[in-house]
Amino acid sequence: MTDPIGLISLAGGPVIRGVKRFLLEVRVVRKVRSELGTAGYRIDSIGLRRVMYAPGFAENLARIPRDGDELHQALAILINPTDRGGVNLLRERLTRAFAIRLPGSTPASQFRENQASSRHEQLLDGNQEIIATIERVGKGIDTGARDDTVFEYRLTEMHPSRARELRELREVWPATAEVVGALATSADRVALLRRWASNPPPSLAHGPGELLGVISDIAADLPEVADQELAIAFVELALAKRAEPRGYWLIRLLGLRGISEVGPAAAFLAEVSDYPLVIATLHPDGAEQAIVTLEGWEPPSRREEIHRRILLIHYYQATGRIDDAITMAKNTATEFDSTAAALLAVQALMARHMMNRSAGHRSDLSSALVLVVDTRAKRRRWGLQSGQALATEIRVRRLLADHRGALDIANGVGEVPATPEELRHPTVIAESALVHAQRGDLEIAKRLVADAPASERPHIEAVIADREDRSEDAILFWQAAIDANEEWGEKADLALQLAFRGVRSPFLDQLRTSNADLADEISQVADLYSHQPGALEAFRGFANAEHRGAQFLYNYFRREGDEAAAAALAADAALRWGDPDLWLESARFQLRQRQFATTIEQVHAALAVAGDGWGGRRMAYGLLVEAQTASGDWQRALSSAAQMLADDASDTSAAWALLYCQIRLNDYDAARATWLAAGGPEPETEVEVSAWIELVRTFGSEVGTARDALKVAARFPDNEPIRTALVGALFTGPREGQPVGDEAEAGSEAVEELDPDIEAFQELLGNYFRDFPDGAIRQVEVDLEDPLRSLQGVLGEGRPRPELVQQISDGTLPYGFASEVAGKTYLEGLIARSTGPVFTGPTNADAEAGAFRAAHDRGIILDLSALVTIARLPEPLRVLLTGHFANARALTDQQSDAVEGARVISRDSGMSLHPGEGAELPSVEHRTPDEIAAAAALAESVVQTFSLLALDSHSQLTAIERLAELDFRGSFLLAADHAVDTGLPLWSDDRALGGVARLTGGHAFDTPALIRHLRTEAVIDAELLDLADATLIAAGYTGVDFSPSIWNLAVTLAPNPLGVMQAIKFANGDAVQERAGWSTTQIDANVADPAVLVGYVHAIAQWLINIAADEETVASNLQVLCRILARRAWMTSSTLPYCVDAFRATTSEVAVSVLLHQIYLGFEALAERTDDATAAAATFELVSRLNPPDASRIRAAIVARNFE
Repeated sequence: MTDPIGLISLAGGPVIRGVKRFLLEVRVVRKVRSELGTAGYRIDSIGLRRVMYAPGFAENLARIPRDGDELHQALAILINPTDRGGVNLLRERLTRAFAIRLPGSTPASQFRENQASSRHEQLLDGNQEIIATIERVGKGIDTGARDDTVFEYRLTEMHPSRARELRELREVWPATAEVVGALATSADRVALLRRWASNPPPSLAHGPGELLGVISDIAADLPEVADQELAIAFVELALAKRAEPRGYWLIRLLGLRGISEVGPAAAFLAEVSDYPLVIATLHPDGAEQAIVTLEGWEPPSRREEIHRRILLIHYYQATGRIDDAITMAKNTATEFDSTAAALLAVQALMARHMMNRSAGHRSDLSSALVLVVDTRAKRRRWGLQSGQALATEIRVRRLLADHRGALDIANGVGEVPATPEELRHPTVIAESALVHAQRGDLEIAKRLVADAPASERPHIEAVIADREDRSEDAILFWQAAIDANEEWGEKADLALQLAFRGVRSPFLDQLRTSNADLADEISQVADLYSHQPGALEAFRGFANAEHRGAQFLYNYFRREGDEAAAAALAADAALRWGDPDLWLESARFQLRQRQFATTIEQVHAALAVAGDGWGGRRMAYGLLVEAQTASGDWQRALSSAAQMLADDASDTSAAWALLYCQIRLNDYDAARATWLAAGGPEPETEVEVSAWIELVRTFGSEVGTARDALKVAARFPDNEPIRTALVGALFTGPREGQPVGDEAEAGSEAVEELDPDIEAFQELLGNYFRDFPDGAIRQVEVDLEDPLRSLQGVLGEGRPRPELVQQISDGTLPYGFASEVAGKTYLEGLIARSTGPVFTGPTNADAEAGAFRAAHDRGIILDLSALVTIARLPEPLRVLLTGHFANARALTDQQSDAVEGARVISRDSGMSLHPGEGAELPSVEHRTPDEIAAAAALAESVVQTFSLLALDSHSQLTAIERLAELDFRGSFLLAADHAVDTGLPLWSDDRALGGVARLTGGHAFDTPALIRHLRTEAVIDAELLDLADATLIAAGYTGVDFSPSIWNLAVTLAPNPLGVMQAIKFANGDAVQERAGWSTTQIDANVADPAVLVGYVHAIAQWLINIAADEETVASNLQVLCRILARRAWMTSSTLPYCVDAFRATTSEVAVSVLLHQIYLGFEALAERTDDATAAAATFELVSRLNPPDASRIRAAIVARNFE
């Protein structure tokens, strides 16, 4: 397809540079907006582009960042919320995008030059900068901190609640600004707080106790858990300064010191025992009474209200009021921006999912994931400890079966990479261990388990034991995990896991007191999985009556290996309960059974009953894409993938699915646009890699470089097809700055200088040869003194059988077999025979008429061979022929072949090696630049012709049964197979392929037949049809009727006579006298050119042999030709050897003898008119330049007066 960027580049360099710059900045904005959105920031995209378009942007970005510099200020107004961390993150992402995004490109090189120059300038005045920085910091502490603007700016980096309290404290204690200023400008906040804890500055020492309380919160929020001692110190200082309310701060101190036993806690809080939060904390009259106390109390401060709500959430959850806990937690998180409440909401949503998986709450986990991702982003932005949030996110993803996402986060490579502090958090370690254990990465899990919290270790050990098939150990660990956990939702889920192993947990007796139904359900599951007598029968009733029961029974059938029963139950339950998830489970089974129609039907049923917030939409559309692609319905698959991406524009998997469909539909420009819109994601799966490779092959370094390919290859070290394709894509794909035309002949050294990735490519290739020494890409040692002999053994490998070559050459087999044998695309093979022969006609007149009737009534299927023919014809005829039938269809599969073939042809080196026969050396075939350009133009025209046709997908043979049973995959047979399958006539310019269609019950016709048909219809000007016939003859088509004027026109049109020769050689047997007479005139006209003379003589002789019914007729036909040739005035000792050579090249064993016999007869005729001596002398002179055996044969016959 035409590359619009390529067209612009022809118009002028500045235009293309401007367009590429614009596209780069659009891509950067999209990428940066997505990355910062994940971190909790919103970006003004239009404003950011304006900043990027401003003069000097790259130079300013290259400079070492300084607070308050021009670019910093410009970026600060584009980001919300505005804080230093956000601005720095935005600047860092922009720097990375411009420095790394386009490795090897001119913009990137310029950027690096600017960056290096800028840093050199800054190093020269480094001392002045250091001094200025010190002065700025000093002024910030002395005066700037009291400035309202600076104070407010510094508060943006703090938790909103902390900022609010500090703002209020500043009203009564102005020195609060000094404290905030010191915190904001300190390079080591932990060290600063430690100094303050032992020796508070005056701004703290003389301030209100509540200010020390806020500082204790800041200390408690530090990422390092060990820093809780600092928080304790500041709370103690606050209490010493009579911070109010005292009861609240004592409870905070109780929690920080880790006092959890009731007795010690009551003693510690004795002086404030009547304080409502203390009463609720100690709950002497039970949790229910604590709830009553908290619900009836209206705290006087926000800080107390938040704590009241946090306690209520805990008590709601402990007493089974999960819905109330979720509502309270969400409201608190929203009203007070409380991340603690948000995490409690996430935990409650998970608990409800595990304890009450009703249809009304199926989106709990999806909601939990959104909430925890937002919570983690906020805590990171405010500099708070975020390890617990990360651990919770991993857990949510595990429950959602998002194993890839959970693993990425656990490995620190998620969308927002984990910090070292997060990864060291004990609960993160525990969740990471569970992820690896569930994936089977047991060695990693075992290394992590020792650093996990003691309460989490039994759970991890249980999963490890399960994976190692240590059933008894696993049961013990599951029971220990239940005992170690305090959350009842967690306990219930762990008890269910134990029940899935056929064991009833003692915890169920405790659970029965608060949730008897859930306890009974888990007990029934334990009975079912332990195969208790009658348990399955009893459970069927439970499954029919309860939605959860259906889900459990489905899982039971899956575990027992009865996939069919599980799928049947899932479909029945999905219909009964309107459960989209069960519809999907059934659909997945149907997909595995290759029941694509049923899969699609059930996925649509799932989408119909699902709500807008259903978390399974992505999987549903993913299944649709799989089913539709597997059945070859690429257009519908594309629609499904587009819907999947529309649901979540940040879903890179959906973007890959869409662009893969676009590639299969040969819309490479759209595929590139999809990839760019998605931010240029890296491929992860095999399908994604295959799509990425196609983009690289088409667009080169705009999509990927050799360095990128190295990273992909490292992820698939044992996958030879992917590794082979990676090397091939880089080897044959376009390179940035690749020379064309005459420059390309300068050799590989120029390419190496232009290719910035040459070292990476060499490493990629070297790794390939190391890992796959017998792979598809071979390494051959070449002797520079005799390179052809070095290649002889390699080229000779796997050569086709001679009989197969002969059957392809004479049109017995479809020509597409030649492409299959040579490992080429169908299009390459079709275009390579630029001078024929193209075997068409003759056909039965009645069959031909029936084919055209069906074509007008129902439509046609065009084979690629017909499209090549159409592309050879003059422009006006192309549209007329393709539009002649109302329903003209082609195959996307052959379109793909054409696109690939056109790509290969356009990059033709102009030289091919062909293996020699036997001990012969390989031969080198050269093509001129004009020949390459003509072939590339023809290929591009073929590709463009597809846009005029309706396209079907038909990727497998179905109607040609014998080949379908063999799973034959040749693309050249697909159109014929589809024509038979659909009942539409095949338009094919391959006589053997048309015969295949007819033999399997279909109709077929070729272009010469269509032209004959159009003459009878008289809908196209006769002169245009004459031009079409002449064009076909010039290209070597064999089925064109004889007309002297048309064949003369063909000679005029032909760039060389080879095509006309092929048309003569394999012509029909009609108008023999007229054809023979016209052909001999072509011989007479080309006597001066020995090669053309031989070609025409051979073509006519072979044609006379071909149309003969038997050997006697062969000899008779050749005798007539020999008499004609012998009487020609140009027949001399110089021309006779060429004629003998032409006869010897025919398939007739008697051809040369017939010609030599005619020479002898000429001697006899001359001897009768003169005498033997004169005739002998003339004849001896005529044969004087023949090969000695031929000349000797004539001389012997003259001497003996008898030719043998």
